[in-house]
Amino acid sequence: MGNSPETSRPYRRPGSGGARGQVQRPRPHIVQNAHLPGRGEGAPGKTFALNGKGSPRGVLLLEDDIRVGVNLEYVRHADRSFEYGVERAARMGYRYVEPCVLNGRDLLSEAGYYHFRSMDEDPKEIAELLATHGLQPSGLSAHAPLMKPDVAVDYLTKGVRYASDLGAPVVNTDEMFRPAWMDVDWAFQLMKYTLARVLPVAERYGVYVAIEPHGEFTTTVDGLERILGLHPSPMLRINFDTGNTLLAGQDPYAFLEHFADRVVHVHAKDIGGVLLDMVGKVTGTPTGVACGQGVIDWARVVAILRRHRYRGVLSVECTTEDEAQASLTHLRAVCAASRDGGPDKPTT
Repeated sequence: MGNSPETSRPYRRPGSGGARGQVQRPRPHIVQNAHLPGRGEGAPGKTFALNGKGSPRGVLLLEDDIRVGVNLEYVRHADRSFEYGVERAARMGYRYVEPCVLNGRDLLSEAGYYHFRSMDEDPKEIAELLATHGLQPSGLSAHAPLMKPDVAVDYLTKGVRYASDLGAPVVNTDEMFRPAWMDVDWAFQLMKYTLARVLPVAERYGVYVAIEPHGEFTTTVDGLERILGLHPSPMLRINFDTGNTLLAGQDPYAFLEHFADRVVHVHAKDIGGVLLDMVGKVTGTPTGVACGQGVIDWARVVAILRRHRYRGVLSVECTTEDEAQASLTHLRAVCAASRDGGPDKPTT
């Protein structure tokens, strides 16, 4: 049995005491809202229509509903491999998964002790594995520190190319932590440089770069707006995280309402147990409790997303297999109930 969410190490808010910085992973569809600009028209390669409009290359065709997927973090605490996580997700009934990738090679990953895959591997092989189990990628978790361009530029450009070959429409990332020697203005200049290098690649490949609320700047409305204003690319969007915004002391519903038109992927993370004691002290955590067993009002979240015409995936971020199964059951029921009383469809 894996560790409980209460043992996960969250991002600490600067000044809150204790070690600040990233949790133990470079972690941690879609898709776009129907009216967001896309690159379907005239873009080379495979394109899909979304509600009659062009979409980025490789975007999932999610015709008329919000779907439920799972981030493979749910098997990390059980020391399970990528292949195991994929097979179990399919057996539970998931149809979308969010792989997590790393740069270079890692002994534990190579040995199958956790689920990350190297971007040195062939993404087409991974796509074939997913297809064998009836799965599609909702996005790619390729978190790299925007404030460290020496790391992030290579990591994210490689992630964009990998996502394109995998068939994932979005790469998720965040700013991570700010070193003590770096002032705020310097941090934003470095993030601007990173985005200026990465986003032209994202435009060429038709893959979104989605910023996740997870750190000092991204978990405030003003901070996230400032980051989004660093580059005019339509491929710069948001991977909204319900749990991180709550932990950072924000109202997650007001936060989502403000940014919903720019959301292209959602991390469905519920917060409960001792993590509730961390509200206002940290800016995020890798995984939460099962959706429906914490304090997040999922009916309210889905209602906001529907109102803003979001047609994509809620990618569950939880800690155990049991939580992943419970989350799928709960979110399917919520999505079904929100469809004007329509019957549930086992397509999520």
